[in-house]
Amino acid sequence: MGSDRARQAAQKLVEENVDCLISFGSAGALSPELASGDLMHPKEALSDGKRYDTTSRLSEAIMRRLSQKNIIINTGPLVTVAGVLAKTSDKHELFQQTGAVSVDMETAGILDVARSCQVPAFALRAIVDTADMMIPEVAMQRTDQFGQVNTPALIVDLLRQPGQIPAVLRLGKAWRQAGKTMKLAGHELIQTLLCR
Repeated sequence: MGSDRARQAAQKLVEENVDCLISFGSAGALSPELASGDLMHPKEALSDGKRYDTTSRLSEAIMRRLSQKNIIINTGPLVTVAGVLAKTSDKHELFQQTGAVSVDMETAGILDVARSCQVPAFALRAIVDTADMMIPEVAMQRTDQFGQVNTPALIVDLLRQPGQIPAVLRLGKAWRQAGKTMKLAGHELIQTLLCR
């Protein structure tokens, strides 16, 4: 997780002569109009005062395929930040400051490498947490730098703090919805690449 790691990975891929970089994964909603499982295909990404365009021929081809599926696609701006926005108040404040409808921690790093190396790039991100959803503290503490959850430790924490169980269950449901969207988007992405 994080822009620096994403930037390093993107740089390695460019050194391997890839044709395109894709920021693929999950995002959080800043706009109250977004729901868990919605797909983000932002036409622009923001970070630290910089703006990155994310349109390419490949992304347009993928969007044509995805538009035929039963999936909501939002093309509003995405903002990349340094850390997880766990509080709804932080999400609301960032929404008001930037006008971005969603947030992640990697896309701007990938797009920055793409811009400097003149490689086409775009983002496909599935919404996990909605604008009104708080990320439970126990989930934050038990998620590592790769986004993997230490489930046994999380269960122990929840036994000690049962008041956080409803929020963790809600987040788990949101992850499943986002996972279905990512699986569908990934399949369509592969099919588009195979048809090129």
